[in-house]
Amino acid sequence: MKTVQRRVLVVEDSREDFAALVRALNKGGTDDGLTISHSWDGDEALDTLHSLVEAGEIGRLPQVILLDLNLPGTDGREVIAELKSDELLRVIPIVVLTTSTNPFDIAECYSRGANGYCVKGGSGTTFVETVAAFKKFWLEAAELPP
Repeated sequence: MKTVQRRVLVVEDSREDFAALVRALNKGGTDDGLTISHSWDGDEALDTLHSLVEAGEIGRLPQVILLDLNLPGTDGREVIAELKSDELLRVIPIVVLTTSTNPFDIAECYSRGANGYCVKGGSGTTFVETVAAFKKFWLEAAELPP
């Protein structure tokens, strides 16, 4: 069976949440087809993505972005808006992973172009279950941009 290569950019300012996320993504065995890159805030994520485009390294762009909402500096809402306004970057699916259950946050993220919105351990699920659902759909079932 051929391993599908998946590139994920995680934008998360909490060391604890990032470590838990990596553990949850690797739960059930290691997937040598999964490459996780990390940015600590929205500014770093945008700089990284724009630098890859400017360097002509489109093949190194993530295939999906897992984005915390409340980040220092440029927050998740602004990251979504900027990426979705960029001709080359707008095709990358963005899934918000946050603690916020505020209906305004949810509506605003979708209106700016988010492709998904997950609450860390929301709706009676654990954090691991939420990440497993993300992984099952976005990294296994969904067809992502090459």
